[in-house]
Amino acid sequence: MLRSIFLLSLTVHFVSAVPASAAPPYGKRQIAAAPVVTITNGTIRGTVTDGVEFFNGVPFAVPPTGTNRLTAPKVLQKSFGTVTSVKVPAACPQFLLQSGRENLENSIGNLVPALLNNPLVTGVLKWQEDCLTLNVQRPAGTTVESKLPVLFWIYGGGFELGGTQQYGGDKLIRRSVSLDKPVLFIECNYRVGGYGFLAGKELAAESATNLGLRDQRLCLQWTQENIAAFGGDPEKVIEKSNIF
Repeated sequence: MLRSIFLLSLTVHFVSAVPASAAPPYGKRQIAAAPVVTITNGTIRGTVTDGVEFFNGVPFAVPPTGTNRLTAPKVLQKSFGTVTSVKVPAACPQFLLQSGRENLENSIGNLVPALLNNPLVTGVLKWQEDCLTLNVQRPAGTTVESKLPVLFWIYGGGFELGGTQQYGGDKLIRRSVSLDKPVLFIECNYRVGGYGFLAGKELAAESATNLGLRDQRLCLQWTQENIAAFGGDPEKVIEKSNIF
């Protein structure tokens, strides 16, 4: 009897000595709330993974389809409502991959599967004409008061192929946080190949040459106008490109 009373007393004393915050939250898994950012054209609902917030697939121009095909990009004038971040945004049409596949098969045969499985290629196999979107990625917990430096990334591919699918700023962001120098990352899709770099005096007369470069410029303009809402500093934007 005395032994039982002693063990009960010892147990009560031990439990009462443990702070409430140290008790494991059994059955209560904490999940980070989806970040939400509102800009002039609408609301973007992001996702969070391993300390990085993703806002992928945000439209920055009127879709270059229909009568807007092969024309200079146009600024969005209407609201797009609410956009939910997608894991893999579609790239712009990859003319080189589609038109050159048969020639590649005829010339290098069994090497085609190896080529098509290369990360540079697999990242752009999902494509569509409505492709003028951008990705914004930032450290979790960033607010409009953070005013982080902005790295604006332009993917390579010799103006023939490429897409934001190939890259991502999450590792760079985690590294910047570990160095106590957090940054915000942005990248945008632009038209390539025949969709983005046709030439000729007729197109020049319509200001429809170098469309891919015009896409990039409009995306930079979007960055200046909207990046503050994501916690970036529009006065501290550095552009980094990888042409090839």
